[in-house]
Amino acid sequence: MFSTCRKQQTATSSMIDSARRISSLVGLIVLAAIGGCSRQPTPAPEEPWISEGQVLRAESQAGGIDTSYAAYFDEDQLTRIIEKRRTPRASQAEYKFTGARLIAYRGDAITAEQSDVDLSFDMKGAVTHVSKNVDAQEIAAIRNRAQLLRSLALARRSTMQHSESAARGPASASGANP
Repeated sequence: MFSTCRKQQTATSSMIDSARRISSLVGLIVLAAIGGCSRQPTPAPEEPWISEGQVLRAESQAGGIDTSYAAYFDEDQLTRIIEKRRTPRASQAEYKFTGARLIAYRGDAITAEQSDVDLSFDMKGAVTHVSKNVDAQEIAAIRNRAQLLRSLALARRSTMQHSESAARGPASASGANP
């Protein structure tokens, strides 16, 4: 009777040991998978932008075009936006601003197939330099896109600053010491 009990205990003990080894192996695999995933540089889908000091990076469906951009700020003024459009021809562009005014554009055309468009504007909005034969429709599209991206960047930055000041609390936001 004792030998039968002993055999069952040994068999049960062996099964428990096997289960522990398998459990440990599965745990190691899970840890390796989690460790590998945590090194990805892309932001989480629920937070599609990253702010790095004076640079705001974002992804958007701006004007029906899937795009990612980096908006550069000097103090509170937006100075430039670098955009990468995910279209069949994968275009990119750089917009430069003084205040709310677009003063320069360099990049691919928005409505046409040409690339390497280079435009400059004065502070009244008049075109002062065109590198190629760019028609009025293309210039209007570039201006519209610049203002759309500018508005998106400023809205996101303002939202982030508001969230940060709300997280600090009313005393910190007003500058009062606790």
